[in-house]
Amino acid sequence: MILIVRVTGGRYLECWNAGGEYKVVEPPIYPHFWSYYRREGSIPMQKRLLSTMEYTTLYRVDVENTMDVRRLRDMESLEAHIPFVQNLIMLYGFTHKDDELKHAAWDMENITSGQFPPIGKAPITELAWYSESREEVLQGDETSILEGFVDICVSEDVDVYDTYNGEYYDWRVLVARAELLGVKLPIGRRESRPWIRAYEKRYGRFPGMEYDVRFAGRLSYDIYKRDTKWDTALTGKVNNRQLKTVANFMFPDGDFIKVDRARLGKYSAKERWDYCLSDARATYMLAEHYLGIHKLLAHKLNAPMNMMIERSPSHVGNYVYGKEFKKLDVVSDGANHERFKGILWE
Repeated sequence: MILIVRVTGGRYLECWNAGGEYKVVEPPIYPHFWSYYRREGSIPMQKRLLSTMEYTTLYRVDVENTMDVRRLRDMESLEAHIPFVQNLIMLYGFTHKDDELKHAAWDMENITSGQFPPIGKAPITELAWYSESREEVLQGDETSILEGFVDICVSEDVDVYDTYNGEYYDWRVLVARAELLGVKLPIGRRESRPWIRAYEKRYGRFPGMEYDVRFAGRLSYDIYKRDTKWDTALTGKVNNRQLKTVANFMFPDGDFIKVDRARLGKYSAKERWDYCLSDARATYMLAEHYLGIHKLLAHKLNAPMNMMIERSPSHVGNYVYGKEFKKLDVVSDGANHERFKGILWE
């Protein structure tokens, strides 16, 4: 299965298959956008504007580097916001040979006086790993826990790390504690370390700070961030979107352990061991459910898996519409906002 496609070196594609196969590919087209007016080196073409569905002359502006799209676009530019890989999905697609994908869930605990302490302040006391082939909980010395986690990641060689709200909390704690203790985390392929991008999301249903976790050759899959907080099938059926609430609803016979996290330090080491593994198991079971949907969509849309689980659910519709628009010579002129003003929004 095609796991990851990203742009590297201007316009070339860095491609990872599940299992770790890696190659760099030259795409069949250059990064580009459309313009109402002629620009140096642009190509005039007859295209339909989405707002009118009538043919008009637009100018395709090809560039060598995807960053040049941002540099050259202006108020008269069209479709200059669409990522290059998304354009390739809509125009050509990426063909999957199979749906093999190896994933594992992990969860960690740290004893504090509150539910979510400041990132990196409280030490990690337990870390659980759960997959089809391995169940393990690491306890004791924190450095040993972190080093043991690295050993598991390297030996299991999974394609996807499953977490629940992990990109907001668990991954950030793991990286912060590892930096503090001087423990390296070569848990991506080619011994790459996790890289965390922080940004503010100002619009949409869930504004606020967001965090993306990236590695070479593997995916971070935060089930809450990507799926359960958006899943309308849960609306009115669960009181909240917390891990145990959702897991108990979807798997009523799962026998998941629930504790008072604020009193976690009062529990015995064995009780914390059981609780942490229960969380990792719940995360894995939810990932099995939702990843099956993402794999099906990836096949139907001919899209790499990272474009399924690193993007918001709205992008699925964008791929579907975009493919059809390309067949009809349609270029989006962004006029919907004006056409539906006062109907769908103020």
